[in-house]
This record gives sequence, structure tokens and C-alpha cells, in this order.
Amino acid sequence: MDRTKLKKLLFVALLVSIGARLYINFFVPGFIITFTAIILGIALYFNEDIHPVVLGVTVAVMSPAMRLFVESFSAEDIRGLFIEVYPDVFFYITYGLVIYGMVILFDDKRAERYYIIVFLADFLSNLVELMVRTRIVHLESSMIQGILMVALGRTVLIMLSIFAVVRYTTLLVKQEHEKRYQYLMMLSARFKSEIYILHKNMNQIEELVGLSHKIKRMASEDEAMRQLTLELSKGVHEIKKDYIRAVQGLEQIYDGGINLDEVTLKDLFMILDSNTKDYLKNRAEDITCVFKCKTHVMVHEHFFLMSVLRNLINNGIEACEGAGRIHVLARDIGDEIEIIVKDDGKGIAEDDRDFVFNAGYSTKYDDATGDVYRGMGLTLVGDLVENVFKGSIRYESVIDVGTCFTILMKRAVLEKGER
Repeated sequence: MDRTKLKKLLFVALLVSIGARLYINFFVPGFIITFTAIILGIALYFNEDIHPVVLGVTVAVMSPAMRLFVESFSAEDIRGLFIEVYPDVFFYITYGLVIYGMVILFDDKRAERYYIIVFLADFLSNLVELMVRTRIVHLESSMIQGILMVALGRTVLIMLSIFAVVRYTTLLVKQEHEKRYQYLMMLSARFKSEIYILHKNMNQIEELVGLSHKIKRMASEDEAMRQLTLELSKGVHEIKKDYIRAVQGLEQIYDGGINLDEVTLKDLFMILDSNTKDYLKNRAEDITCVFKCKTHVMVHEHFFLMSVLRNLINNGIEACEGAGRIHVLARDIGDEIEIIVKDDGKGIAEDDRDFVFNAGYSTKYDDATGDVYRGMGLTLVGDLVENVFKGSIRYESVIDVGTCFTILMKRAVLEKGER
């Protein structure tokens, strides 16, 4: 037996021995009803690597020894105490043997029949101990009925305890699964947004290729200029090929990830709510974000919409500068869906308001490194709202009061992903 199994065996045996100190006297002197059978039944259910007979023998040594040691301080007759305690050994050994034998018989300890096994083990072990104590001669039918009721009661407690532990464990696994699912959803949204930006840049590269060819034709009489534009055209063309390879590779990776056709806007808000709370918790800031979805709509391009909302929420968090409140509301406006993201942060400066959706615009930088953020957030938001969802976005901002972004999108576009 390796060290880990030995430690587990001794720990369970110690736990059972301690549980044996909580008891009530039953029928004859020395015969006590304890929590040991409950602890044994639960421990053997959740630890398949513990051999029932080995555990029974270990407890048969440890528990009576502990009982003898504790009660010897107050006992007047040590010999009488030993006679009173030694039948405990028969209980534990019988319990281990019955469990082992029944498991072999049923060939599945974890079947529903496990509760029958522990009931029989409890009853037969108590019966053997009682026979040893009464020398069989003084064994009465009322005693047998009594230990039957005790075995039944302890089996019910074992069943309830196992059910509670399994239910709690299942809940934890479910919560962990949901956390991973939400993380993958957010990751996929970011991933798809980056692919969208790459596609957009590819179109711009295509325009540059056409422009370089046009310049080359215009400079046909100037050999130096023609060579220069030719080199420029080749360079841009190589960049375009690299972009195509990169985008194709990213799309292949993405296709192996989460691939949901559509989700409800309520589910999207729930995921964003959970993700935002975790994000704010890690930042240890006094910022709260409240989500309210007053519409029932399925979203086809949900990864893109998640990117839109995530960027607006993150901008709101940055604008609050450590303390504030952000409201995210979705509601029906006729055949359109209106989404409002409002913060009570510092607002947008007058000089910046004409440029917030321009590529590269950013008022944020890393204090540690001095690096300016690349400013793709609101640019991406504007592109996705207008080009993917065929909607509109506007904003109102007041210095030191806050900023409110309002998005309007057709329900049909959200539900069908029309472009």
C-alpha cells in the first residue's frame, strides 16, 4: 500500500474511532449505538481504493484501543472494561467482511444496491456483536428488532448524506462548466472581432494595391518612379498574401471552437454580467454594472454583439476611474431593439467628440509602460453596428456627469443575421 492510501486509511479509521465516542447505550451493558456505521458507509462509498476488510481490521484495532484508553481513567475494574469493549472488534471486522462480500456479489459497489449492502452490513455486524455480548443464550427478538431499526435509520442517514455530497459536487461542477463556457464565449467574441478587423484591413490593402498600380501607370515615363511604385506594389501584395494566410489560419482555429447558431439576448446579458463582475472583482474598484434586458430576441451574430457591448462596458469602466456605476439596458422600440450603455464617468472631452469612432483614437495609456492603447474599441463598435447589424449608434456625453451610448438595430437583422 502506498503512502497516500495508507494516510487515507488511517485518517478514516481515526475519524470512525472518534465517531465511536458519540454513543448511546442499547439493550445490554457495553453495547452502544454510535455514528461509526454512518462514517464507514460514506467513506467506503467515496473511496473505492480503500479495501473494506483492511479498513474494518484497522478500525477494530484503533477504535477499541481508543475506547479503552479514554475510559480506563474512570474505570474501577480494567478487566471488566476490557470484557465490555472487546466485542467491538467483532462489529468492525464483520462490517468490513460483509461489505467486501456483498460488493463482490453485486459486482458494483456504486449501484443503487449499495444502500442494501450497508443496511445488511450494519444489521449483521450489530447482530454478531450482540451475540458475542449475550453469548447467544440471552439474545431476544426485541433486540433483533431494535438493531434492525437502528440499521435502517443509519442507512437512511447514509443515503441522505451521499445524496447531499453528490448534489453539491454536481452543482460545483456545473458552476465550473458555466464559468468555462462563459470564458470561451468571451474569448470567441474577441477572436471573431479580430478576424473582422483583419478582413477590413484586407479590403484596405486591396485598395492600396489598386492605387499602386494606378501610380505606376501615371509614372510610366519616369523609370525611377516606375521602379519605386513597382517595389511598393510588390511589398503591398506580399503583405496581402500574408494577411490572407493569417486570416485563413485563424478562421480554421475558430471553426474548432464554440459554434452556436444563436443565443438569446438575455443569455448574452447574463454572460456579460458574470464576466464583468469577475473583471471588476479582480480590479478591486468601487464600480458596479447593472444589466436589464426587457426584450425577448434571439441573436444570430451574437459574438459580434458581445464584442460591441464588451467594448462599450470596458470604456465605461475606464471612464469611471475607480468608482461609478454603469447601466446596460435593452428594450423593444417598435420593430427595433434599442441597447443603451450608460456610465457616470468623466465624460468625453469636447475636442475628442468628433473622433471617438476613428481608428487609432484613444485617451487611455498604460501608466507603467507609457504605451498608448491601439484605439480599436470604438472603431470596431461603430463598424460592427453599422456594417454587421445595419444599425446606428449615437452618444451623448457631459464632462464629469457621464456618457450614454444608444444603439438601434432591426429585430429581423439581429434574429436572422441579414447583411
